[in-house]
Amino acid sequence: MSIDEFIEKLTEYEGSDTVFNMYRGNSVSAKKCRENLKNYLEKHGDTQILLVGEAPGYKGCARTGVPFTSDSGEISSRFLQGAIDKYSHNVDVLIWNAFPFHPHKEGNLKSNRKPNKAELKVGQMFLKLFLEVFPNIKCVASVGKVAKELLKNFEFEYKPDHIHHPSYGHKKECEEDTYGALFRFSLILNDERIMKEVASCAGKGNEDAAYRYLKEHRDEFFQWYNSSDHIEYAHAYWTLHKDIDLSEYQKKVK
Repeated sequence: MSIDEFIEKLTEYEGSDTVFNMYRGNSVSAKKCRENLKNYLEKHGDTQILLVGEAPGYKGCARTGVPFTSDSGEISSRFLQGAIDKYSHNVDVLIWNAFPFHPHKEGNLKSNRKPNKAELKVGQMFLKLFLEVFPNIKCVASVGKVAKELLKNFEFEYKPDHIHHPSYGHKKECEEDTYGALFRFSLILNDERIMKEVASCAGKGNEDAAYRYLKEHRDEFFQWYNSSDHIEYAHAYWTLHKDIDLSEYQKKVK
């Protein structure tokens, strides 16, 4: 699914007396929200890290169309983005919401509420589509309890982390959790980069099998890697471990 197709799906959701779809319609604000979201998603096309929040707030994403951003100084948006900028460790981070539309109290657009079970079913469907748009995502963290529950319906390569939502007096915990999650993710992705580099030297036609072998023997491999003095460590690994039989890894699922 393309980004344009995904945004088109968002516009099809009608909303209700208690849900505002900021992407739907031909108003100036709706067009701006769609444009902002498209630009945001296109900038993060190759990302491998996803944070999932709760739902748009009326001072934030409901006005901009982009999760955890605000044009009016919304505190939670500003705080989480600040923590990401501070602790991202030079890795790309994408944010989405468990429910992508603004849930509010009946008759009061300038209010926020938690999405209900039926709305989270809708959010689950949109998150599934979202992951089709971004198939490279490997590392996921929930921001808040609502997102944590939603993520239990999905399987990821690595167990999702959890970050306290910055609202309700949890700013300190949110910052600490964000640091921990993004640090762990940067290590995971760096480990994968190293393993793929080493696997690429295993011999023509054996790269995929070699990568699967290294993932299965991650601890043993990094014990060798961290103690290695070899500059050409990728070639050195297969020279020193030339007796490894990769045939059984040729057809294994990654």
